[in-house]
Amino acid sequence: MSKKRTRLLLPLVLLTGCAVDTPREDATTEAGDSPARVVNLLELPLKPAAGGSEKTFSMGETRGSVAASGDWQVRTAVAHGQVRCATYEVGIQLGADPQGCIQPQWLAEPVYGTRQRQCNSATLIHNGGGNLPNTPPEFRRANCVRVVTRCSGAC
Repeated sequence: MSKKRTRLLLPLVLLTGCAVDTPREDATTEAGDSPARVVNLLELPLKPAAGGSEKTFSMGETRGSVAASGDWQVRTAVAHGQVRCATYEVGIQLGADPQGCIQPQWLAEPVYGTRQRQCNSATLIHNGGGNLPNTPPEFRRANCVRVVTRCSGAC
């Protein structure tokens, strides 16, 4: 093949590789039947806020709160290191540890509150929340939070 033809085809091949999002075994399908995998865990202490009806957490770009009613919020940056797209979700999990978040007992499974599709090595801010079930007894015991980031697709 001539050098001139190679120079013309190379950009086309590169663009085609970026544009095609071929399903992989670990990709979530439309029905959502393929499980996502956890790609980041951040364990932080929960600190009582003024009034005692809310607890907060923060470290770097990650921060949030949990209310006695079960309402919660989280805000964190999620970095995607691939050109191909993936879907990221961020959630929280409450824990209790009398020694202060050294080896917490997790009180329930993580609950997710954000879902964003990320492509082209982008870092996006995930900002969301939800409501935790069975919160009042857990809220009183909880002194730790785990911020969980999971991903499906080309993670």
